Amino acid sequence: MRSGSLNKPSHEIEGMLRTSENLQAVQFAPGGCDTWIELPFQLVDSAENIGDRLCREGMYPVFRIKLREPSDPVGQMLLAALLSALASVPR
Repeated sequence: MRSGSLNKPSHEIEGMLRTSENLQAVQFAPGGCDTWIELPFQLVDSAENIGDRLCREGMYPVFRIKLREPSDPVGQMLLAALLSALASVPR
């Protein structure tokens, strides 16, 4: 507690991944196969493969991803946009 680690927000997300045309990101689907969101690599702190999920288009790996809390304004805006997009996806 003295280090202040409890004061830092922690964001973990879980869903399917697939490649993206953007070389700086991967596509992420938290629910079904209908909605894919660009997930910039700069926001990923760690990722753990927890299995696979079948979708219409095929089999996709499922990951539990811990997001990095960016210190720069651009990174903070990217994180806010990602979290906003995730909040609007049906699960």
